[in-house]
Amino acid sequence: MQILMKQILVLIFVGISSNFSQAQNFAIGVRTGVSYWMEHQRENCQTNAINGQHITWDKAFFVNYKSKKHWLFELSGEQYAFNQGNIKETYGCDYNAVYNTYALWVNRTHETSQNYTINLSIQYQVSCPKIESKCKLMARLHNYVGITISPTFSKNITKYGVEESVQTKSIQHETTFWSGIQHSLRFDLNKRIYLNSYVLGQINPMDFFSDYSILQNKRNVRMNVGLGIGYRL
Repeated sequence: MQILMKQILVLIFVGISSNFSQAQNFAIGVRTGVSYWMEHQRENCQTNAINGQHITWDKAFFVNYKSKKHWLFELSGEQYAFNQGNIKETYGCDYNAVYNTYALWVNRTHETSQNYTINLSIQYQVSCPKIESKCKLMARLHNYVGITISPTFSKNITKYGVEESVQTKSIQHETTFWSGIQHSLRFDLNKRIYLNSYVLGQINPMDFFSDYSILQNKRNVRMNVGLGIGYRL
């Protein structure tokens, strides 16, 4: 995975540096979207929604470069959180021999996380010149298909407590690498401003193809959709 990321970084650097003087090919912007998180279990070949919160609100900013040969190179930063967390409950009963009574208790484990992602994307423009020449509207709509690599840095917070009180809390930092296929649409409002939408499907290969999960959380499949706006420099 690290070798693949290095190769993508080299391609992005070569693509940008080869035509660096063409400033109008650069664009910046912001986008927002939602992700649906799932767990793929290799032993029974089933993919289900994760326990607890399985939908996140994603916020991102991006910088991209479009080459003359229809390649789009993009670097973006993204943030999302699992605030509702996954609540696990354990029930028990204690016997008091002095008073001959029983007391029920509940242990709760509450898991949340803050996640920060760097997305590295290479996409190719798919177009039909004949349709674009006959329809002005279609000439302003651009399709891109490519791959996206996403190193993700997570801060996982686990709280343990009896009933409603929090007794202990642990914090773990985790780094994961995601990869997948992305399809993007860009619609030009004018020469500078454009709207952007995308669909992204990703997996965590290290966990997806493993018989046993090595992650604190069990999510290893992500479906992401979003909208944004960009500005050409």
